[in-house]
Amino acid sequence: MKECTLFFDLGSTLLQPAGISARRRLGQLLSLSEKEVKRAGRLIMTSPSESLESLAGGLSRVLAARDPRDVLDAVRLVWREQFDRVALHPHAPDLVERLGKSTCRLGLLSNVWPPVIEGIDARYPGFLSSFEHRVLSCRLGFKKPSPAIFEAAIAAAGVPPHRTWMIGDSYELDVEPAMKAGMHAVWVLSRPEAERELLAQVLTKEKPRPDSAVADLTGLPAVLDRLAH
Repeated sequence: MKECTLFFDLGSTLLQPAGISARRRLGQLLSLSEKEVKRAGRLIMTSPSESLESLAGGLSRVLAARDPRDVLDAVRLVWREQFDRVALHPHAPDLVERLGKSTCRLGLLSNVWPPVIEGIDARYPGFLSSFEHRVLSCRLGFKKPSPAIFEAAIAAAGVPPHRTWMIGDSYELDVEPAMKAGMHAVWVLSRPEAERELLAQVLTKEKPRPDSAVADLTGLPAVLDRLAH
């Protein structure tokens, strides 16, 4: 796997599941409809706002029926919760260190908003510096599964698509769009119950198979070693 770049999802791949998502938590606090929840989720994941106040301002504009003060209070609470709950997968630091010594470059390709990045930096100093490329939805303004974010990752890597790999836990957000972009993909089945229907579709060949799959991060080094030959 010489001159390749391994792109990792954060989500439930390198991070432990944080429970309820940020958009769902905002939905609870502000009594949002399903349509509003989706709208809020799209904005918080693609807004370049680095402060919670500016993000709350943008959110107030798309949730015009809500009191801006209530929106600010909700964003402040969810921001703090997400910051405080950041936790790496127990094997992530060692895995990243090991892969960093290989011939491959490392990158992040993730739908994420600022408090999660801030939480990682605060709790795990230096971890993010292991990744040469950081293709993050909150910095680009679009998110997976948009082809544009995968194209941005390939461009950042500076190698042909077939020398890039996507490693993530979601078939719809990580695996399938990566393969459509010409990348290789490894499916990390850290949430098999959430992927059950898609697993069935892959097994029945309704959906294309990834290059490989692992039960969790511990199985990744062996898979990458095997695929390298």
